[in-house]
Amino acid sequence: MAWTKESREKALEAKRKTGIKNQYSKGAVISDDTKNKLRVSGLGRKHTQETKDKLSEKGLASDHRRLCRSIRPYTKKDGSIVNLDSSWEEALAIRLDMLNIEWIRPTPIKWIDSKGKSRNYFPDFYLPKFELFLDPKNPIAMKQQHEKVSWLKSNVKNLIFLESLEEIEQYIPIV
Repeated sequence: MAWTKESREKALEAKRKTGIKNQYSKGAVISDDTKNKLRVSGLGRKHTQETKDKLSEKGLASDHRRLCRSIRPYTKKDGSIVNLDSSWEEALAIRLDMLNIEWIRPTPIKWIDSKGKSRNYFPDFYLPKFELFLDPKNPIAMKQQHEKVSWLKSNVKNLIFLESLEEIEQYIPIV
């Protein structure tokens, strides 16, 4: 069933009367003539620049690793459990454990974007004995994160991006 403006407003009004609240029932239905569709406009307030700056400052001060949707618990050789974010990270963890190479999940590295804004970058692995960061990154991610990857390649000399599963499976750190 296609939603008309009237049917959408009627459904939203019914939800409001029952006390059900979500981003749709709180908003106002408006017409988007450019796409000939209806959309919901939120009635919430926007953050001030001062609030955005404070949130950004707190985020940069944190060493919290953003976890993505596909968390994979991995048991290291020493028995500790580490959350990995992808099958590529898991493949590299297996490879490093197979080679008896100690690795940890490192704290963030600061990098500067093209607008001069300081940001956090979380390498996936750090090899303490080699003083080396490793980050398995598929070609799509390399393309999407081009600005960050370029900055990191030119400013962090002990960082290696592994760009294929073959590279990961054959990886041996240079002593």
